[in-house]
Amino acid sequence: MAHQNVSRRATYAPIPPAPGLLERLRIWHTRWQMRRKLEDLPLERLHDMGIDEFDMRTECSKPFWRP
Repeated sequence: MAHQNVSRRATYAPIPPAPGLLERLRIWHTRWQMRRKLEDLPLERLHDMGIDEFDMRTECSKPFWRP
């Protein structure tokens, strides 16, 4: 009986992301977007919303992971 050399490839299922990881990424992206939009608003619009320039700059200087 001849021995056949058959290569076998193992198939692996992708590892799913940790629970909550996708939600955390979504939150971080949303924060980043909102802070960029806030930074682009004219001062008149900020004042209409009750936000002064200092508060806007403080908020926009935060990294996306910091609430």
